[in-house]
Amino acid sequence: MKKKGFTLIELLVALAVAVILATVAVPNFQGLISRNRLAADFNHVLAGLNYARSEAVKRREDVTVSISGAWQVQVTHLVSGAATTLKTLSSDDGDVVISSATPDPFIITFNELGRASCPIGTPCTMTLKYQGGDSETLQVNSAGMVIRP
Repeated sequence: MKKKGFTLIELLVALAVAVILATVAVPNFQGLISRNRLAADFNHVLAGLNYARSEAVKRREDVTVSISGAWQVQVTHLVSGAATTLKTLSSDDGDVVISSATPDPFIITFNELGRASCPIGTPCTMTLKYQGGDSETLQVNSAGMVIRP
């Protein structure tokens, strides 16, 4: 008569294989999560800048983008001398911070033609840094084009 089931040795070998696979997979999974968070935050900042530029062209008025700290994008424009907020985007968890050569907050104004307030020939550059070490750079040139250099 043949009995069905696992022996203790077979169970321990299967458990050892599972532990080895988990040891290899967990660090890679954490790197994947950090890269995805950085990409998501990068896309939010990019969307905020593109939104501000399109609103400036649509409204035929200056629209200002202010980006600060562990990041918050605030898109505003002046109506009768008072600043009106059009859109606010912010970081979900604070793991991604924005740094730039200009002081905090990083401010860009798009005019009615969609051009940015950066000096002629000098792009406004900012870097999004994830606390895990990854980073992405974003530039806005004087023509108002938002690019990844």
